Amino acid sequence: MNKKEIKIEHKNLVFEKKWFDRAIPLRFKINYWLLQKLGLFGFGLFAFAWGFIACLIIHKYIIKFL
Repeated sequence: MNKKEIKIEHKNLVFEKKWFDRAIPLRFKINYWLLQKLGLFGFGLFAFAWGFIACLIIHKYIIKFL
């Protein structure tokens, strides 16, 4: 049997971080910590509850005509 050799060259890609990208890692660190503590189902439930509460606040206090 003939074995094919695959050669892969390792290249490093460098990306420039913009100001908005520098602020995001804190959010990901918090989300990662919550994911470790609550698990996947608990994290999803927490995200759903947070979205539900945010929607209630928006509809009750920000959009007064509803």
